[in-house]
Amino acid sequence: MIKLSKLWMPVCILMGALLAGCGGGGGGTTGGGGGGGGTFDASAFVGTYRGTWTNTDFGSMGPMSIVFSNTGGNNQMVVDLDGPVFGEMTDPPADTLPGTVSGTAVTFTVESTYFGPISFTVQQDGSVTGTASNVPNPNIDTVTFTGTVSATAINLTYVVNFTAGGAANGVMSLPKETTGGGGGTFQATDFVGSYTGAWNNTTFGSSGNASIDIVLFPDTEEASLTMDLDGNVLGGGDPEPDVLIGPYDENGATLSVSSPTFGDLELTIDANGDVTGGSTTLPVPEFESISFTGTADGNMIDLDYVIVTVDDGDPSTPDQINGTILVTKNEDN
Repeated sequence: MIKLSKLWMPVCILMGALLAGCGGGGGGTTGGGGGGGGTFDASAFVGTYRGTWTNTDFGSMGPMSIVFSNTGGNNQMVVDLDGPVFGEMTDPPADTLPGTVSGTAVTFTVESTYFGPISFTVQQDGSVTGTASNVPNPNIDTVTFTGTVSATAINLTYVVNFTAGGAANGVMSLPKETTGGGGGTFQATDFVGSYTGAWNNTTFGSSGNASIDIVLFPDTEEASLTMDLDGNVLGGGDPEPDVLIGPYDENGATLSVSSPTFGDLELTIDANGDVTGGSTTLPVPEFESISFTGTADGNMIDLDYVIVTVDDGDPSTPDQINGTILVTKNEDN
């Protein structure tokens, strides 16, 4: 289990994530860029991008989303980062970042409560550069980022330089959200592949690596989903992977397993990519049930979970525990 217990680590990670969002905003304005004739076309990039940030030096990670809009020629990004930002248990509010197009580039600036003034530029070819040089946290000197944006994904790297010396490096990968399920008919082959990312307990701030592998068996019209959650899952140790198996057809798939970690666990994916499921037989006596809701498509699986706790008479015990699981498909799939 990975916790962001040090103040400067959340700052570094969050800065990188926010800057990734800014880069995404640039992507919004570079849409249709090739052959654009000297100005940015935002139409190809309007939409929602969801993915993860990863601190490659410390191994921490979390989910994030970026929504790009272009209304009346006004470019805007809304960036929302999940996780224990600044070591706190509550996620920060989303940041809204306006952008101004000038010729073959777009410049975004924002005065952020967490990061101070940020300036960055996206060129016509989708390349992104930027810096933040006046971060309110005294432990940070500067932040720089580079990467690319396109109509299908935002991919950036960031470097956070500390005032005491040294640096933290990270990456952000956000595929563009698409409609799951093939427009009313479940296309099982769209979901096949390996996905990696993270789970995050947003109530207590804990997190860990997560992976999901989906395989089809066409001869029997069955599918398997192997879910591997690393770390302090349900307050216990690192559990073994669970393999859910079940039938699929044009309406969706229903997969289940008798799990030593989750009890009798069942997940359903319908033709629209909506995911529901859970278990009412958790082997942990403090918990009554766990439920999952979310979406899946050919690029990512984005789930929210709710654990209902047993009333132990202690007012400090929460009635429920909330969290997320966000994994994106590996590029070699």
